[in-house]
Amino acid sequence: MRKIYLLSTILGMVFSSYAQDWTQDASKLYYLSPNGKVFIQPDYSAMSVYFRNEPTLTAENVLRNAVSRTGRSTSAEKLDIELMNLKGMMRIKSADGLRSIQSANDRGSFLDAYNLTSQGAYDVLPAFKVDGIQAWFTKRIVVRLQNGTGLNSISDLLQKYDGQFVKNLTDANTFIIKIEEIENQLKLIQEISLRGLLDWGEPDFKMELRRTIDPLYQHQWHLN
Repeated sequence: MRKIYLLSTILGMVFSSYAQDWTQDASKLYYLSPNGKVFIQPDYSAMSVYFRNEPTLTAENVLRNAVSRTGRSTSAEKLDIELMNLKGMMRIKSADGLRSIQSANDRGSFLDAYNLTSQGAYDVLPAFKVDGIQAWFTKRIVVRLQNGTGLNSISDLLQKYDGQFVKNLTDANTFIIKIEEIENQLKLIQEISLRGLLDWGEPDFKMELRRTIDPLYQHQWHLN
């Protein structure tokens, strides 16, 4: 009986860890396109580390050195890393052999194990698949509100999710909004939609390839 109790307790702790992790809640992993909901899926073959300030080459070297010390299968020299300084990100294009980040606890352990917290890192997330294309969250979203709707109509939501206006894009109803806490990006988009104020909204993904049917293709920051 005691063994059964211990097993159920352990399973409950594991389930709770995943249940509280937004990246594991498939029902809420979507944004709103002009045609409706677009669901996304975690892709643990790649990841991105997020920093409060601009990451430097020092942060990259810290990661490589920490990986070397672990003796894991991945060679530190072979890590495919891209520093996106202006976006406060370090993109890791291949996560093979690195520590798991499949739960919130795993992600915290990842940052500590590779000494990235000391470099100002506050989160690490997997890449995501968007219509089969690999994509990485940045710290920004793009939303188009309904005609005649301004940011003042969602000021309480911006405060709730610490959203900061960056600039208008294409017209007076389309906004770039910065949100440092990545898990709040989809929540904000979805809540605006529930109020009936949204035409469409999406994270400002970093992608290797953008489909030309994307209405924002010519305005993607990484193409500028």
